[in-house]
Amino acid sequence: MHLWPFCDTRRMNCPNCSAGMTSMTLGAHLNAPIEIDLCAACQAFWFDKYESLKLAARSTLQLIKLIGENSAAGKPSVSRNLHCPRCDTRLLFTHDMQRSTTFS
Repeated sequence: MHLWPFCDTRRMNCPNCSAGMTSMTLGAHLNAPIEIDLCAACQAFWFDKYESLKLAARSTLQLIKLIGENSAAGKPSVSRNLHCPRCDTRLLFTHDMQRSTTFS
């Protein structure tokens, strides 16, 4: 497993593939930095409540770059039966909309 740059090992498993996730500290708007969780195997991010809204633009670009640098193996499949890695509640599949583009 390749550990992404700026990441430290953490005790959270990926809701998709159950692999251990790593944490990454990113800059935020006018606040202390935030720590998100990443799965190198699935190329997945886990944001705790409101973390995605706090990301600075530079941090968003850093995540997009990270995906591009680690996507040589192709896009991993996403399970339709996901559970929260914090409380084990079943997660609902949704799409985020940015203008007219759908992001899963």
